[in-house]
Amino acid sequence: MNNAISFSEYVKLNQNKAYNRNVISVPEVKVKQVVDKIVKPATIKEKGIYDYLNEINPDIWTAKIVNEKKYLFYNKHILDVSELAKNIKQIYSQNGYENYGFSKLDESDLIRYTTVRDILSKEFLNPTATTELEPLDVAQSIFENELKDFEWKPQPLNLK
Repeated sequence: MNNAISFSEYVKLNQNKAYNRNVISVPEVKVKQVVDKIVKPATIKEKGIYDYLNEINPDIWTAKIVNEKKYLFYNKHILDVSELAKNIKQIYSQNGYENYGFSKLDESDLIRYTTVRDILSKEFLNPTATTELEPLDVAQSIFENELKDFEWKPQPLNLK
């Protein structure tokens, strides 16, 4: 008797040996629940400015960056320093003092500069102030407290 088999039958026979053909049946619902747990990412809630206000010691001058904006916290009040810097530049420019005095300071320097801190602390300690201080009003206050007791006239340009 000829027990010869063709090459394709030989390959098929060895493939069946190589693969694990035992199928484990898992109920479909359990598989879906496991997949749902794996696929769904955990949501991370980013803190807002009021979350920080509740956590921070109100007696300490504290600056934080929240959602790419710089804020100053003190005495249970919040000031948007990023918006304050824009408003200061705008007010100084409107009044003819562009690139003068406090308008030259960037956001970080505004909260560190001693004279500005003195002006800001008055705003933070004002008992009638709201929780979130208005940057435009604070900018106006800074402008009014700037020393401007001189005649501001630019030097004429001589082209001779």
